[in-house]
Amino acid sequence: MEVEESSEEEDFRPVRGNRKRKKSSEVTGIGIEGEKVEKTLLNNNKFSPLADNKNNNNASPAGGGDAPAVPPPGQSAGKQKQPPLVVKNTTDFYKLVAIVESCKLGFKPIYKLTRFGTKVTCFSVKDFDKLQELLKKKKVEFYTHDRRSERNHRVVLRGFPDELKPDEVKYLLKRDLKLDALEVHIIKRKEKSTVDETPYIVVFPKGYTNLKKLSAMKVVASTIIRWEAYRNKRPNVTQCRNCLQLGHGTRNCHLKGRCNNCGGPHKTDECKVQEAEPKRCANCSGAHEATDRSCPKRADFIRRRQQASKPKPPARKAEKQSPAVPAFTPAEFPPLPGAVPDGKSKDRPRPAGSSQGGPRDGGATEKEAGEVLYSSAELWGIFSEYIGR
Repeated sequence: MEVEESSEEEDFRPVRGNRKRKKSSEVTGIGIEGEKVEKTLLNNNKFSPLADNKNNNNASPAGGGDAPAVPPPGQSAGKQKQPPLVVKNTTDFYKLVAIVESCKLGFKPIYKLTRFGTKVTCFSVKDFDKLQELLKKKKVEFYTHDRRSERNHRVVLRGFPDELKPDEVKYLLKRDLKLDALEVHIIKRKEKSTVDETPYIVVFPKGYTNLKKLSAMKVVASTIIRWEAYRNKRPNVTQCRNCLQLGHGTRNCHLKGRCNNCGGPHKTDECKVQEAEPKRCANCSGAHEATDRSCPKRADFIRRRQQASKPKPPARKAEKQSPAVPAFTPAEFPPLPGAVPDGKSKDRPRPAGSSQGGPRDGGATEKEAGEVLYSSAELWGIFSEYIGR
């Protein structure tokens, strides 16, 4: 087999361009041609809006806000968690999943099985409204909650006498203050007040007004009024007037109605039970109305909600315990050579003054203790000899 050989000159040929090198003045932007080149480069640079952002702040990008907002970590753009759709009385979970998937939502929902039902959580307003309409069309029993953006603003109105009805208060607010209230309710007091006035709860749409603006409005129908923030201090729970269950409101309930008197599957107005007949609770089957505040189901619901709101203590790490020290017996420690066994004494000669004990302990006797070892002259001689050194 023959192999063709090629020379180095054939493999590597120098490339020589025919174009002439441009002058530096034509490229650096001097004159009109240079300005065009510079503008073209800036327009083609996708990071040019960040050039004037000296603080590197993504919340307020340069360029008049043309750059899209950066979504929070762990959440894609346009993804926003919505209130759960709680589906009740579902015997086939996979049938519910098939219904939800047929809706073709923009974001994949999350399912959670609870004792209240199957919670389906969407992640956009469009998906939430779309799935809600589909469940209504399929006649699936479910309930949900208001979005935070849809929650109304409640305030307390004081100063009106007891004779005014809620509809009259609503009319006066519209006539004198040009305020369109959604609802007006009377606050019932347990104890009679010394002041002959009735407090009202006035409900406005969210963002319609605020307490600061309302506080500037002090006169209605020649009567001085005052506004206060609404605070619900009672440990009460929301109860639906349709299904009589706890934890959600009537406006967002799409369950079958229940009777407040007998607990049957019909409206309370359609109940045929007479007043003399015993009541039956739709929640606990007790001999009382479902809206009775002494219902044990209500107390149990409040207790569970309070427990869920308490922060859980951090889990303690298991402490490593040192192994137990084995017990030793006297047999494992034999006596040393020459040692005296326990319970026995051995008479040994002791020098005089070697012990402070008495004769019984082998110490010095009275005679030995009374003898003088050195005289005063001998001690002085020893001291003088030591000093002379």
